[in-house]
This record gives sequence, C-alpha cells and structure tokens, in this order.
Amino acid sequence: TLRREERVKMVELDVERDTGMTKSLDEEIERQEQFQAVEAIIEKELSDLQRQILRMKEYEDESIESIAEKLDMLPATVRVNLSRARKQVRMCYLKQKER
Repeated sequence: TLRREERVKMVELDVERDTGMTKSLDEEIERQEQFQAVEAIIEKELSDLQRQILRMKEYEDESIESIAEKLDMLPATVRVNLSRARKQVRMCYLKQKER
C-alpha cells in the first residue's frame, strides 16, 4: 500500500494550456523590456524637473494640483512639463523601436 501512495500522478499534456502559459510568459518578458527601455529614456532624456513631475504623476498617482503645490508651480506649468516629458519619452521610444 505504501508503494501505491508514492506513485507520481501523470498529467496529460495540454498543448493549448501550455502554449498559453508560454505566450503569457513571453508577453510578461516583453512588458518588462519595454518598461526598462522607457525607464532608461526617462533617465537620459528628460530634465530633472520633467522626470520629477512625470514620476509624481505616473508612479505616485498624484494630481496636477498636488504636484503644483509641492513644487511651488502653477498647475498649467506642471501640465506643460508633463506633456513635453511624455512627448519626449514617446518620440525616443519609437525611435528605438525603429532600430
């Protein structure tokens, strides 16, 4: 009876399930690579102020008004800097993808 309990259960190969797992792993790896590429662009291409505003807005989910208050700026100025930062990151990322 002890031998029966020690047997390893066999699992059928489910090609669709296993392929789906591989696809999701590949997608996760691609997302990580994209994130790292964007992070590198943020570090290299943005001014300190743009980097700070972008991170406060996108990573810390702060409002424009909150960022403006913390940085002692007008909300309109924060919006302009945020827009320019996003545009710069987008342009650099697309340029990298073309290579």
